[in-house]
Amino acid sequence: MKNILFIATIVGVQLMSGCKKEDKINPPNTVGGNSVTREKLLDKSWKLVAKTVDPAKSPGFFKDKVTDWYAQLEACEKDNVKSYKGDGSMMFDEGATKCKTDDAQSVAGTWLFNSDNSTITEKKGSAEKSMTVVEVSATTLKTTYSESGIDGKYTYIETYTAQ
Repeated sequence: MKNILFIATIVGVQLMSGCKKEDKINPPNTVGGNSVTREKLLDKSWKLVAKTVDPAKSPGFFKDKVTDWYAQLEACEKDNVKSYKGDGSMMFDEGATKCKTDDAQSVAGTWLFNSDNSTITEKKGSAEKSMTVVEVSATTLKTTYSESGIDGKYTYIETYTAQ
């Protein structure tokens, strides 16, 4: 009986060690399971459709804290689009409505990926914004970035759709 138990134990151990869970390795230049390539960003106008903030933040003095930051935007901000060009240039467009009539309709900027295509840095004038790419496909771009202020650090998630 001891021999049968011993043999069963050895066979069980060999069976268990033979079953190895496959390592899930993302191919180079992937984020969130989607291949992050310049081509997916290029030659499209990207419109912001969602923006959240964590932790909740007050949009102004004496206002309740919220996490849905997109709901706090003015209509004239919600129709803005941006587009990435293959030469590293980009365009920020005010859309059909401008918040200030004297604002330019379009403003040129630049953009670049970091070495592993996980972060996009946009420059418009003297302003610079670096965002980690969460997802990119032919129709969706989702990024996240953080800002620190006197009341703490906030993480924003922005979702854009291709127009």
